[in-house]
Amino acid sequence: MAKRDIERKASIVIITVILAIVIVTAILLVRQKYFGPKFKYKDFEVTKFTPEGTTVQLYSLRVPVRIYASTDIYHIYLRNDPRTLSNISVENTTREVLLDPKPEHVYLTFDPEMEERGKIAVALSQVSRVLGSAGGGIFKFPVTGAVTKFTEGLNGTITCGNSNEENVVILFQYANETAIWVDETAWRCIIVQGRNADELIRAADRATLTLLGI
Repeated sequence: MAKRDIERKASIVIITVILAIVIVTAILLVRQKYFGPKFKYKDFEVTKFTPEGTTVQLYSLRVPVRIYASTDIYHIYLRNDPRTLSNISVENTTREVLLDPKPEHVYLTFDPEMEERGKIAVALSQVSRVLGSAGGGIFKFPVTGAVTKFTEGLNGTITCGNSNEENVVILFQYANETAIWVDETAWRCIIVQGRNADELIRAADRATLTLLGI
């Protein structure tokens, strides 16, 4: 693929990620049009709903989250039924890698040549809304989107090799297995991967729960 095409695709993805975070936040602030049946997931009440003016189905969990010395109540929004995420493999040290020690910065990165950019944006925004400060974020870490290959006109190239004691890297990728794991060859790098774009969103939802200790 030509360098110009890669640059164009990467630019579109990053812009789409930003727009996705803004749009999702706006959706969640409006009145919920339709409530589906409620159910329990790990002692948490879950509500399936459709925000007014959309056809998007979301799952809302109201959960207490302890972050360092503080415990607060948050509403968590998933794109998938949390009961369907239990078959996704998650490495036990994932949350520890994120939180210990508290990172100065978190980078969400991906290969700019990945297909289905809109869904990649959804996957990144799911994790970003929890880790960052925008849209009622929980951890309120500084979060920056990046790409794994040099792309002219964009801010830097970030891979797992850029992680260190102060900076956590979360790499989104396609792979043969939908899973979440820690790259032990890097300092602090979490891999969120899916067999396709829809599976990547499922993995992002599962990562959201894992990072919150759920």
